[in-house]
Amino acid sequence: MPSVILESRIRRGKTEYLWVATEVGYTPASDGVNLDRPVVLSGGQRVDRKRLEAVFWALLDARGSYFRQVMAAVKDQGKESVS
Repeated sequence: MPSVILESRIRRGKTEYLWVATEVGYTPASDGVNLDRPVVLSGGQRVDRKRLEAVFWALLDARGSYFRQVMAAVKDQGKESVS
């Protein structure tokens, strides 16, 4: 199954940031793509990563900026594999 990996910076507190790498699998569909639940590859302890997976899933489901980043990466990957 194809997937894309994205890097994000999440604010934790007033001045602290956490760098997080997530992987989102996807399946091509007739009307676009079906996205899988994001998997947090790095970003703190294992417990933190599990909590962050729920956060990223909610962000993906809300179709906000994280969703747009995932879809842009999927489209870019499709262009690279075609050429």
